[in-house]
Amino acid sequence: MLVSTPTSAAAAVVAAPGAAAVVAAGSGSDMRSLSAFLIGSIALALAAWASVEPSSAAPAVVRVDLVAELKAESPKPPAGHWILRPADSGDPIRVEIRPGARSSVELPLGRRWEIGLEAEGFWAVRRVVTVEAKLTEQPVRIEVWPLGVVEGELKLSDKRDKLPTTLEIAVLLPAERKTQGPNGRSGCDLKPKNAETVTFRCLLPATKLDLSFQPGGGFAPGYVRSVEISASKARSVQPLILRKGGSVAGWVRVEGGALAPGLCFARIEPALGPSNGNPRLGLSIQSTGHESLVAPDGSFEFVALTPGVYRLKVDQAGLSPFVSGPIQVLAGIQTLLQDAAVLQAPSDLEVVIIPEADPQGQPWQLTLIHSDRVSYGPAFEGATNEQGIVHAKGLEAGSYSATISDAIGNNYWFDQQFRVGGASGERREIRLDLLSIRGTVRRADEALDAVLLFGGKYGAERVQMEANSGEFFGVLPHGGGWVVDVEWGEPSRTSRVSVKVEPTSEHRADVEIEIPASRVFGRVVDAAGQPAEAALVAVSAKKGGSFHTTADKKGAFEFYGIPEGEATFVADFGERGDRQSSEPLVRVVDAKAATGPIVLELRRAGTWAGRVQSESGPVAGASILLFSSKPGPDLSDTVQSDLDGRFEAHLPARVTEAITIVLAPGYGLRGLRLPRPGGTVYLSPEQGSLAIELPDDFEERLNRKEMLAISQDGLFLSLSALAQWAQKQGSPIIPFHPRLVIPGLAPGRYQACFAPLDAAILNAGLVDSRSCVGGNLEAGGVLDLDMAKTGGSGATSEPSAHR
Repeated sequence: MLVSTPTSAAAAVVAAPGAAAVVAAGSGSDMRSLSAFLIGSIALALAAWASVEPSSAAPAVVRVDLVAELKAESPKPPAGHWILRPADSGDPIRVEIRPGARSSVELPLGRRWEIGLEAEGFWAVRRVVTVEAKLTEQPVRIEVWPLGVVEGELKLSDKRDKLPTTLEIAVLLPAERKTQGPNGRSGCDLKPKNAETVTFRCLLPATKLDLSFQPGGGFAPGYVRSVEISASKARSVQPLILRKGGSVAGWVRVEGGALAPGLCFARIEPALGPSNGNPRLGLSIQSTGHESLVAPDGSFEFVALTPGVYRLKVDQAGLSPFVSGPIQVLAGIQTLLQDAAVLQAPSDLEVVIIPEADPQGQPWQLTLIHSDRVSYGPAFEGATNEQGIVHAKGLEAGSYSATISDAIGNNYWFDQQFRVGGASGERREIRLDLLSIRGTVRRADEALDAVLLFGGKYGAERVQMEANSGEFFGVLPHGGGWVVDVEWGEPSRTSRVSVKVEPTSEHRADVEIEIPASRVFGRVVDAAGQPAEAALVAVSAKKGGSFHTTADKKGAFEFYGIPEGEATFVADFGERGDRQSSEPLVRVVDAKAATGPIVLELRRAGTWAGRVQSESGPVAGASILLFSSKPGPDLSDTVQSDLDGRFEAHLPARVTEAITIVLAPGYGLRGLRLPRPGGTVYLSPEQGSLAIELPDDFEERLNRKEMLAISQDGLFLSLSALAQWAQKQGSPIIPFHPRLVIPGLAPGRYQACFAPLDAAILNAGLVDSRSCVGGNLEAGGVLDLDMAKTGGSGATSEPSAHR
C-alpha cells in the first residue's frame, strides 16, 4: 500500500450545521428508535440544564459529510472505511464508505482531524481538516485512485554483488506539485528468478506517474518516467540494472519562459575546496562528473554516483546557468532536490557610483568577475558616464567579485559576493566615502622619494601614491588601519609598515610613516653552496610583522625596516615535488646598524602523505593546509585530496608535527595536529556557525600588532584559512566590520583571543586564556562570542533553529 503523509497545503476547513453530540454506528428500526429516545430525553432535560455554567456543557458538534471522488476507472467501487484520527489525542473514528453516496460523521467543533482511507485495492491522499461552525452544504471531497500493478525485473551489473531483498518505489513530484495527485512510497514484493535477477510486483495508484525504484543493499535508485498504470491490467517496465552508489534527481524550470528540448543540460561534478591546491588535480577531479540532458518536463537524474559531495550546474543557451551545492550523495540513497533549479534570463544592471568621478575627475571603472565558478578573465568591464552611471547589459545571474577602480588602476571598493539576478533590470547605488590625505615618509632622518601602496601589493583595496622629498598626497576609500608597502632607492628597496589613518577634519587626514633604519642582508645557497636564484626568503619579527623578498641571481637578499629585536629567517625554493627549505635562523636585528650577512642553506623538504575520509568513504577535492606547529615563519603547503581522498604535501625536513586544516564542501572545517609522515583525517557533515562580536578597540589592537586568534578544541586556526572558508560558504568576512560570522565549522569548543603573537606561538600554548572568550558549538547551531567580555562570560549558543 502506498504511504502518504499529510501536508499543510492539503488542509481543509470543514463546516456543517448540527446539534447532536452523539456519534452512532448502525442501521434499521432499532437505531431509529434509539435516536428518537435520545432526542426526546435531551429535549426534556434542556430546562434543567439551563442553570448550569457554560463551561460544564458538552462541546458543540457538527455533521461532516465525506465523499470519495474516484480519479480513474475501476472495475469496482471502493468499499471499506474512512479513518479519522484526531490531531491532538484520542482514539480514531471509523466511518463506512458508501459507494456513490456521502458518509456522515459528527465531530466536535475546533478540532483537527487527519482523514485516511482503508479500502482494499484503493488509495487516497490523506487530508487534514479543521471543524468550524460555518453553515455549508459542501462535503469534504477526497480524491481516490484504484490501485494497479507495476512489475518488472532487477538485474545485477556485477555478478559479485548479492541480489537485494527489499525494494521501495516512490512517486516523484517537484515541491510545487506535492498536493496534486498521488505522492508517497510503497513496498514491493520480490521473487528471485535466478542468481542475477529478481522480479518485483508493486501496487500503485492507477494514473500516470514518475517513479523512483529504491532497492536495498547499497544499490543506487533507478528511475522510470511517465508510467501509465491501469487498475485492470498489470504494467511491465523495462529491466532495471543494479549498480552500487547513490543518486540525485530534480527539476528545472525557466523563470518567465520555457525549457528548450535538447538544449538544456544538467551536470554534476565533485565539489572542491577553495582553489589554492593543485589546479590540475582539481580539473581532473571535476572531469569525472556526469552530464545529462534535461527532459522536456524539466526532470533530470544521475544514478550510480560514488558517495561524496557534489556541485550541480544547469545550462541552457541564452539563459544564465544555475549553480548549486554542496549536494551530499550517500550509497543506496536518493537525494531528491525539492527546490527546482531556476534558469533566468540575463540581467541588465545599472550601477550608480557616488561621487560621479574619481579623484582625478575621470570616470570610475567597474569590473565584475564570476566568484561561484572558474573564470577566465572579467565577465564585465565598463566605465561610468558623466552622471556616474555604468550600464552592464546581459549579465548572467549569479555571484561576482566586484571592484571599483579609478582611471589609473587604484582599487577603491571591493565586494566578493556581489549578487546579480532576479530582475530584468536592476539598479544599484554605491556610495564611496572618500578621504583626502597628506603625509610624510621618512627613514631615520632621511625624507624619501618613494612609491607607497596603501593596502599592499595584493590587497583587494589598494591605492598608490608617490612621495617627493618625503611628502605625498592622495585619496583613500576610508580611514582606519592600513598596510603600506613602501619602495624607494636605487637599487630598489622595499619595506612594509602598518599605519592608522584618522581623519582630523571632515574627509581629511594626516599620516606620518616612519620606516625603521634597520637593514638586514644575506644570501641563499643550495646544498652544494651554489647561489639559489629566486628563492623565497621569509622573516617573522618577534615584535610583529612578516616580511618576504626574493633572492637575486647571486642568491642575495636585503630587508629594510624590520623592527629591532629577534627575527626568524627561513628560505623556501621549488615546486611541491622538488621543494627545498632552510633551517630557521634567529638573529637580533639592530635598529640603527646593518645585520648580516645571514646565510640560509636549502635542504630537501620532507614528504607528508595522508587521506581524508568520511563515514561515506574518501573525500575528494578537499583543500588541506599544513604548516609547522613550531613558532617561526609560515612555510606552509596547501594540497588537494584526489579521488581516493589521498594527498601528499611537502614541508621542511625539520618539521615533525604539522597543524592541519581541512576545508571540504559539505563537511565541517576541521583542524588537527598531524605527526610526520602524515595520517588519516576524518570529517563529518555536522557543522555550525561561529559569530564573533569584536571589542570597540579592535582596530587599535590591530595597530598594536595584536592579532585575532580563533581556536577549535584548543588548536588555533589560521585566520586566512577561516576567511577563505567563510567566503566559500557565501559569508565573506568584511574588513573593519565589528561582527565576524564563519559558517560551516565542525562542532567543538571554540575560543577567540587577541594576542600579540602568531598562530604558531599560540599553538605552542603561549597565550593567556584569561584574555579569551569561548563556548561550545553544537551541530546545527550558532555560537556567539562577545569579545567585549572575557573569561567565558561572553558566549551564547543557539542550537538547531539556526541550521
